[in-house]
Amino acid sequence: MIPSPLLRRAVVAALAALAITWPGMLSTRAQAQPREGLSRTSPSGSYLAARHAVGQRDVAAAASYYRAALRSDPGNNELLGRTFLAVLANGEVDEGVKLAERVLQVDKNDSIARLVRECEDEVAEQRASQIDVAVARA
Repeated sequence: MIPSPLLRRAVVAALAALAITWPGMLSTRAQAQPREGLSRTSPSGSYLAARHAVGQRDVAAAASYYRAALRSDPGNNELLGRTFLAVLANGEVDEGVKLAERVLQVDKNDSIARLVRECEDEVAEQRASQIDVAVARA
């Protein structure tokens, strides 16, 4: 259960945004799988493989291939956005938060990246207040 109403609304909005952006991806339970030969794939091959994986609703593969393509072309903002969404859809929240910061450097109005950052800020505040309460009780 999510304790804060603000955080609950933010999480619901983030999930709705992902559901709209990547139809059907949230219903797929993808397990992170090692992708053999990923390092031997060209950047364009990684991009095409990621697009195919999205069509197959394989979010783990999409995230892996988008990451590989982004490593080859770190300045590609469209690729950054696709990687960010794929990583989030795959449930990799920590990496998603890092990518959200990069997305916001490029586009400070990106609603999903802003929502991810706001959720992370809310979680950090709740953890800090829980620590304060625990210290006060000790």
